[in-house]
Amino acid sequence: MLETKNKIFVFAISVSIFICLFDLFILKIEKNLINLEEEKKISIDEEVIKDDKKEKLINAINKLNKKDKEILILRDIEGYSYDEISKILKLSLNLVKVRIHRARKNLKKILGEKYE
Repeated sequence: MLETKNKIFVFAISVSIFICLFDLFILKIEKNLINLEEEKKISIDEEVIKDDKKEKLINAINKLNKKDKEILILRDIEGYSYDEISKILKLSLNLVKVRIHRARKNLKKILGEKYE
């Protein structure tokens, strides 16, 4: 019984961490857009294209499974090293590299489907 409660607790913490990381990801995108707008005035057409690309990227990331989302956010958005991700997720370094490769491949596949 205690082991089941521990598993549920670990799962709940993992979900909470993922939600926080995803929220940070969205905030970073918004912050980057604001910084770009402050540095240079962007025409309406460029803004529409940028928003469209942002929306497509977010939608594509949302279509990924939990493991792919989590590892992509840690590596490509938060900028953690492979070694840091290995420690955070308690995975071997090789498994981290494999999962990142697969997650990027899956994301490219999803984005590719939208343009075909």
